[in-house]
Amino acid sequence: MKKTLIAAAVAAAVAAPAANAGVVIYGKMHASIDYLDENASGMVNSAGLAVKGWQVQSRASRIGFKGSEDLGNGLKAIWKVEFGVDITDNGGWNSNRNRYIGLAGDWGTFLVGRHDTPYKMAFYSTGIDMMGDTIADANAMYGFDERRASNAVAYVSPNMNGLTVAAAIVPGEGMGVTATPFNTPFLGPMAAFVPPGVPAGNGLADAYSIGLMYKNNGLKLAIGYEDLGFGVAVGAVTHDDTKWFLGAGYSMNAFDVAIGYQDRSADLSAGGVQLIAADQKTWAISAAYSFGNNKVIATFGNTDTDWSAGGVNFLNEDSDSWALGFEHKLSKRTKAYAIYASSERQLGGTSGIPTPGLTAPGAALPAQAGKGFSLGMIHNF
Repeated sequence: MKKTLIAAAVAAAVAAPAANAGVVIYGKMHASIDYLDENASGMVNSAGLAVKGWQVQSRASRIGFKGSEDLGNGLKAIWKVEFGVDITDNGGWNSNRNRYIGLAGDWGTFLVGRHDTPYKMAFYSTGIDMMGDTIADANAMYGFDERRASNAVAYVSPNMNGLTVAAAIVPGEGMGVTATPFNTPFLGPMAAFVPPGVPAGNGLADAYSIGLMYKNNGLKLAIGYEDLGFGVAVGAVTHDDTKWFLGAGYSMNAFDVAIGYQDRSADLSAGGVQLIAADQKTWAISAAYSFGNNKVIATFGNTDTDWSAGGVNFLNEDSDSWALGFEHKLSKRTKAYAIYASSERQLGGTSGIPTPGLTAPGAALPAQAGKGFSLGMIHNF
């Protein structure tokens, strides 16, 4: 009995400062049991291993702390610190999620730190990623490129009759910059365009992102543009990485539908000569129907990527992918799901330049398919 009382007292003492400071603790636990079959094409994962067989995955599980303080006159200070948590392996905690401090008022929100880019905010506002963080995540399935930015200085406007505008700038800080890998469904994450250690610019807005989002009466519209090409000050090296997104969604009773299109271009040049470049066009459509505590979700899309060197196109990848999912709510905060996903891809040379992995210049590999099945559970707190 005494031990129980002591434990309760300690717990209360620890919780009291957090409660007095207005700290909110929240998070998500998400794990899945997956069967993946990508071995028929000889593809490997990021660790260089064949992707075929059963895996247990922690999928973007997280824990976060956030709070605010009323400063008077309609102004408040806001902050958030969020960590990724690996609940299936020994990966432990990681700090690649959002964390920032800022001010908010009737005029909008201003924040500094690591945050979703306005482009990413626009992407998610349409509801296109109906099976996010699963094997049918829009990034993994179709190559949509949405990210968080470190060192971001961002502004998000208030809701103006359904319209919200967001903008962010990111300084290069003169440090080495490594671009996010150029994802393709067939080849997976390609090598970063900017080698580690290449000096970046020293301006306040070496990279920037803009998003416009509209939501009213079930209709969702979004436009996003992002320039993540950091100016390089040494060796006449330039890196360009730009993309734009256009999306729409509509919700009516038990039905939800959304469509999105992304156009991304990236290249690395030295002395005015193009070293390597890629142009990728991606589109996807998602739909869902809810009945009782259940939901059926379907998604289909295409990704087409052209690679070139010295201005000459030498490789093309074309991929059609689809997924079907079923969700069941066990409570307001807990749900289970089952997903089947499939992708058929064609990779081929498009010029006389020899292409690694192809038998001859301009040759094409036969269409190859990958598939996966996943059982998962999600709990929000």
